[in-house]
Amino acid sequence: QARLAAAVFSKQIEISAVMMREALRVSEMIRQQTPRPQFPHGDYVGLMDSLSGLLNLVPNGQFGASGTPVTPAFYQPDPVIARSALTEIENELQACKDGKYIPSATLFALVGRWRFNRTLTYDPGSLSQRRESVVGTVTFSRTPTGSLLYHEDGIYSTPTRDFEVTKEYEYSLNPDSNALEVHFVDAGVRGGLFLSLLFERAGDGWEGRSDHLCVKDMYMATFRVAFEGVAAKWVTMEYNVKGPTKNYRATTELRPEK
Repeated sequence: QARLAAAVFSKQIEISAVMMREALRVSEMIRQQTPRPQFPHGDYVGLMDSLSGLLNLVPNGQFGASGTPVTPAFYQPDPVIARSALTEIENELQACKDGKYIPSATLFALVGRWRFNRTLTYDPGSLSQRRESVVGTVTFSRTPTGSLLYHEDGIYSTPTRDFEVTKEYEYSLNPDSNALEVHFVDAGVRGGLFLSLLFERAGDGWEGRSDHLCVKDMYMATFRVAFEGVAAKWVTMEYNVKGPTKNYRATTELRPEK
């Protein structure tokens, strides 16, 4: 559209008054539709072909085969610029497949209430191994800064008694590393960094790993998420904790609350 407008203003091409009036009539009709469509020009390929026809521009099949996405490179007459544009698009698509936007997508998809089940296995694999559990709810709520506040309320069950537990973290996106970061929260105040997660494909979901050393205790975390469209259909968090007096595995499964 910009190229066509520039060509008309610079008098490289001429559009008749009849064609201009018809184009304005169609544009006005599209603008006044009720309800307004999400995509006013649903036939994107047809729109691009009509614009290229007015510019007497023949699409270059070298930069767009049948059945592939239509990109600006397909309509660029300069092959050097076309190749550069296509390479940039291909690199971006590969970055998407490699999980570039999973941290930001996860931050968006977590908002809301979740039910969780946590299993804690102490001294895993030993004769003294024992299991305890926590069940409850997690709420992810948006903060004024755009981060997410993780608030957990649960019932911790041991062989001898049950008691209430609560926990908070803050989830945010680091714009420099593109990592999903998890910070401690103490008395409502954001504290130090706990985890920094970058994701890769794992089965039908995505997986991020991060370690955190707390004095002499090492927390080895694995965060997994699976999407259904833009929504997260499940999340699991696993911590393997090793230290002089600690040896346990905590596995938490979250499902959206119905």
